[in-house]
Amino acid sequence: MRLLLILFAIYSNCSFAHKDTGLELQQNGSLAGLPNKYEPSSFDLESFTLEIAGKKLIIPECV
Repeated sequence: MRLLLILFAIYSNCSFAHKDTGLELQQNGSLAGLPNKYEPSSFDLESFTLEIAGKKLIIPECV
């Protein structure tokens, strides 16, 4: 059992982890930092509307 735990600890330490992408909201509402396949992208702070690659998501005020 200990050997299994040791092997798991070694494997999990060496595995490749997912990296988050840092996004930056520009003055004009566009988002910088997304891959090209998600462009154009923008976020409207007044209406809480997120638009990525032509698809819109309206975030309700309660969120």
